[in-house]
Amino acid sequence: RLLELNEEILFLHDISDDELIELYRKANLFLFPSKYEGFGIPVLEAIQQNCKIILSNIDVFKEITNNKLTYFDKTSSEDLTFHILNSLSKKVNPNSNYSMSKDTLDNFTPKKISSQIINIYNSCVV
Repeated sequence: RLLELNEEILFLHDISDDELIELYRKANLFLFPSKYEGFGIPVLEAIQQNCKIILSNIDVFKEITNNKLTYFDKTSSEDLTFHILNSLSKKVNPNSNYSMSKDTLDNFTPKKISSQIINIYNSCVV
């Protein structure tokens, strides 16, 4: 059944990097409901722009964020609804686990990632 949300949801295409950054900056919440991800670059982008963040409880998201954010049961619309309403509540402590320090991004610099890849390749050449 279609939810007929055309008036509430805006699908954007071909936006520039600057427009994307502005969307993150203006967002009240970054929500990433996924059952599977290979990595999750948008999560890092949201952290960079200081978004409130809610992620589905898949391992890759917990690994990227050192298990420090709010995660919802990917099979539960009730859990997702609770976390959305809670994160947007004015009663939420600003230091709650809906946001993350940009220090996390230090783990994903091009230099650090390339070094790790080189180490993996070197370990395979025995």
